Amino acid sequence: MRKGASDLMIWKVTFLGMCSAVLLQGCFLRKANPQKEVLVAIPDPMKPQQTQEQAPKTPEQKVLSPQSDAYPVNPQVHVVDKSQDVLSKKVKPAVSNSVAYARYGVNSFASKAERVSNDVSSIAGRLVAAAESGGMTPQELFELYGKRPSQKVFDDFIAEVKKHGEGIAENYTLSNAVTRHLELEFQVKECSSLPGRSKIACCSAFAYPYFMISDWKEIEKDAVLKASFLEKSKSPTFFKDHAAELLAKPNDTSGSEVKSIFRTTGMQAWLAACSPITRMAPESIEAFKQGYGNYLEGDDWVRELHPVSMAKYGGRRIYRKKDGKVFVSETLLDSCGVKETETMVFREDGNLDFWSYSPDGKRVSYGYFPVEKGKDTIKSDPDSCMGCHYTFDTREFTVAVPSFEALSLSLRLKGDVPKWKDHTHCQKSGEKIIRHEKK
Repeated sequence: MRKGASDLMIWKVTFLGMCSAVLLQGCFLRKANPQKEVLVAIPDPMKPQQTQEQAPKTPEQKVLSPQSDAYPVNPQVHVVDKSQDVLSKKVKPAVSNSVAYARYGVNSFASKAERVSNDVSSIAGRLVAAAESGGMTPQELFELYGKRPSQKVFDDFIAEVKKHGEGIAENYTLSNAVTRHLELEFQVKECSSLPGRSKIACCSAFAYPYFMISDWKEIEKDAVLKASFLEKSKSPTFFKDHAAELLAKPNDTSGSEVKSIFRTTGMQAWLAACSPITRMAPESIEAFKQGYGNYLEGDDWVRELHPVSMAKYGGRRIYRKKDGKVFVSETLLDSCGVKETETMVFREDGNLDFWSYSPDGKRVSYGYFPVEKGKDTIKSDPDSCMGCHYTFDTREFTVAVPSFEALSLSLRLKGDVPKWKDHTHCQKSGEKIIRHEKK
């Protein structure tokens, strides 16, 4: 995903460093310091340790316990074109990161007949149609786009994440993507409070500015640019004209060095605030259980304890519905309580929906990730999940069980101190333990 230095940085953050791997130990990549970090295998405390001569020889045995129906994962699950070798690190993407995100976002609210593929003009056309059918003039939409919530909204959000997070800094600063998704949540609330406007219609309309226009705070810094936007927005054909202007310029459609018309941070914010609304995500974990099945009960679920998760560097309890369509992961506390619940559900277009829930069962738009042992930060969902559960060539978000070998994940020490926690003590009676080891 090379689109110049700035976009390369965005790709590293978005597709490699921010993934929660909602389920099955996806990825949370860290920069390794070879002088301070060493690759280690995690021994199973439930059985005697093997000597070097007795160590298993096959890659499958080395990677993890052979008790799982899902592991080990073939790295080739990350490509549609099986002639491309994932481990060669030479897979050629057919589409750029920004186009992949835009396609996924538009298909979050498009009907089956309106779904888009990788054609940039088709994606832009659907965004124009959504904005024009949202019941607002361009002027009205921009008036809402320029609104900002009070500081209390941000302070309350930080207090919420500190309540359940571990070691979050006292002076914690929100990322730009998180800030913008909180702004959009406020804008959608304002929009839907007006007569005849639903949250879904408002979110569909807001997709255009968040996908294709700069952050309004940046526009406001340039008086000439702001005046031009406000003047042009008086035209009822503003969205169509604006899209045509952007499409007339060179666009990044296949990972080239040409700038894309789609705005990465804006799309991340829209996906966090609006895709759960347009996809009608359950608002609570109890509602999720009612809609998709109670993963805590019944024989139609596979249940496993992963004492050391590649994604969270700590314990996770994994649930996979046997029909292969629904997945649940609980991040564990040292007390073995649930820190967060993350879910994946296959949707009609073959991609995955990613939804997260707080310990008190409320749907939230973020997930926790360790900075180091005992210290968390947060990342916006679903963006943090999408960086692992995708195909490298077509960049579709369809990989329910990712390969940590393909994603270059490992468990590491910093000096002599493990970066992870081992929650083997959370094993329930009869529960399978799955270990992720790499030697």
